[in-house]
Amino acid sequence: IASDADLGFLYRGGDPEAKLFWTRVAERIIELVSAYTSEGTIFAVDSRLRPRGREGELVEAEPAFADYFATAAQPWEAITYMKSRVVAGDVAEGTVLLTRIQNTIGQRFGRGRDAAVKLAEMRRRLEATAGAHNRLKTAPGGYYDIDFILTYLRLQAAQVFFPSLTTPERLRVVEWMGQLRPEQARVLRDAAVFLRALEH
Repeated sequence: IASDADLGFLYRGGDPEAKLFWTRVAERIIELVSAYTSEGTIFAVDSRLRPRGREGELVEAEPAFADYFATAAQPWEAITYMKSRVVAGDVAEGTVLLTRIQNTIGQRFGRGRDAAVKLAEMRRRLEATAGAHNRLKTAPGGYYDIDFILTYLRLQAAQVFFPSLTTPERLRVVEWMGQLRPEQARVLRDAAVFLRALEH
């Protein structure tokens, strides 16, 4: 059992020829990573979390990408980017960009009671999709509850960039920042390990 790889593709500047080139590269990467072989696939790739979803461009220029999250992104799609990180290309430059974008998301959606309300709405929608195949994730008390708690805390302190996305490491960060007491972090850590082990 494995989750999809949610990939987004960015390039410097706005040159149309560069965009065409990097779009072909992105399409080839998706083809290679998700291709079925005799030994299975590496990952099922989902690129729909890009700006404007299916209607958006597969590859986006960095300035347009940043502007989208500053002005147009809806809460549900912006919040998903609070867990994003750079996996290829210029990692240092990409990390600077993602840090700026995540700070923007924190400023737009992470202040006050509104953030908790929006996250609760998102969680209820996911809960409604619970079935036999995903109950450990989506049902009440499932893995997504842990993820949403950490996402909410992340929104409250967006100036801290998570260089890694594993749940234990995210828990260590929020515990270190004093957003969770050690006993609270321990409960969530034990639950995450148990639910993942049971799922696999």
